[in-house]
Amino acid sequence: MLLSTRAIVLSKHPYSDNFCIAHLFTESMGMMGYRIPLGSGNKKGKAQNLRRLIAPLSELQIIAEHREGRALQEIKEAEHARIRLNLLSHPVKLSIAHFLSEVLTHILRDIPGEEELFAYITHSLDVLEECHLGTANFHLTFLYHLLDFVGIAPSQYHSHFPRGWFDLAEARFVERAPLSPCIPPEEVYFLPTFQRITYKNMSVFHFSVTERRRILNYLLTYYSLHFAHVGQLSSPEVLSLL
Repeated sequence: MLLSTRAIVLSKHPYSDNFCIAHLFTESMGMMGYRIPLGSGNKKGKAQNLRRLIAPLSELQIIAEHREGRALQEIKEAEHARIRLNLLSHPVKLSIAHFLSEVLTHILRDIPGEEELFAYITHSLDVLEECHLGTANFHLTFLYHLLDFVGIAPSQYHSHFPRGWFDLAEARFVERAPLSPCIPPEEVYFLPTFQRITYKNMSVFHFSVTERRRILNYLLTYYSLHFAHVGQLSSPEVLSLL
């Protein structure tokens, strides 16, 4: 079956002397694995062009052959659906893009294709491409609002903020320190403020480097309780200096 869909590149890994593997989050079918030829002979030019398109968080329009039961599908045609040059050339934004592509690779493994989720990701990439202020808070804002789209936003988190510990495993406030990961009472204070962060106002949130690192750690811990592989990320250290 030939499928035409928009897709966001999440990762690319070596596979053999002739192929590499790319994971794309497609608008219609969710995350899919594709076999990308390295190319030889008459097909070398086409293969090189396809490999150039496979960059972290590139948004593509693809025509792919999908066969049921096959782990890796094949891309027949591909082109940029949207080119974000600033995202690929700005060193801070490029670091954020690499981090988000790794996070999304783990989070979206079992998430079906969904137009609202796909639209949120592409809108977020547009914001990152164009923003000049608040870039250091972008990844925090993205991860916070992504909670709603992947169905794990804690309902109590939005409603009220009693004193106590916030149990990240149970996603609720408790009166005693839990055995599971939690936010202690002395740090719960930032929740009412942080829940108001958006792309429009993220530039006015003046977190210190230490505060930003702590918030990121709490967000990633919460995600790892729902998506196990998030705890194995290799890129968060890149953002520790933002």
